[in-house]
Amino acid sequence: MRTVLAVGLVAVCALAAGAQEPTPYDSKEGKFAAKFPTQPGSVVSTAKARAAGQEVALFTSEKGTSTYSVAYSDLTADALKDAPAAKVLEKSEAGLATQIKAKVLSAKATAFKTGAREYPAREALVEKDGVQIRLLLVLAETRLYQVFVAGTKDAVASKEADAFVASFEIRN
Repeated sequence: MRTVLAVGLVAVCALAAGAQEPTPYDSKEGKFAAKFPTQPGSVVSTAKARAAGQEVALFTSEKGTSTYSVAYSDLTADALKDAPAAKVLEKSEAGLATQIKAKVLSAKATAFKTGAREYPAREALVEKDGVQIRLLLVLAETRLYQVFVAGTKDAVASKEADAFVASFEIRN
């Protein structure tokens, strides 16, 4: 699972110039929707990688020096069998911080509401080499979603970052 999160973080930390208007993106296969900060008509980049026996799908958009990403991977039933969801999310967050040698600035368990459903979630803020990463982890059944905003301290706390994270929806 650490490798899965690290794969997501590699793309999150790629910084590049972006556009002005949020672009709604609906992933039928990923069963999620979010508004990425790219110009209308721009394509949100996708990447898939094999890591720790799991396939990770990653969707990334850049604006200025900030990166916005949604990643997901499907966990096996065995991986979830004897672990409460809160523990799985806590280990995922800790694994990410350990893998990239980042300092955890804050972390808390929470719930993620989408439509009439509520899923266990975890919010964290980590920092590595002056780059902060705002992270929302959501466990929906066996799918682990990772919503990232990476950039300066001000960028990850901005209204734009808030809007991106708030725009994330899980679709059934």
